[in-house]
Amino acid sequence: MAEPKVQHRALIEDGFCVFESILDSGMVERVTDVSDRLLEAQGPEHFEKQRSTGSLICVWDDPFFSELISWQPALDAIGSLGYTRPTFSTG
Repeated sequence: MAEPKVQHRALIEDGFCVFESILDSGMVERVTDVSDRLLEAQGPEHFEKQRSTGSLICVWDDPFFSELISWQPALDAIGSLGYTRPTFSTG
């Protein structure tokens, strides 16, 4: 894992940072499956309406995402930057 100071600087300057090996292969497969299912459920009008944002979809109704956002290794990585009480919102 990169140094927290480097990651924090990237987050502030670039708006994001990358933590490698946070999700195990099983979780990556589940993210892919759930994302594909949700995207396939959207009609063409959704993608036309969201053209500027790509594929912005609401994930509130899918219980998988509560597991994803509370994934302890991800929370630990965010915590290493000093963010000990992260919050979540969706478009």
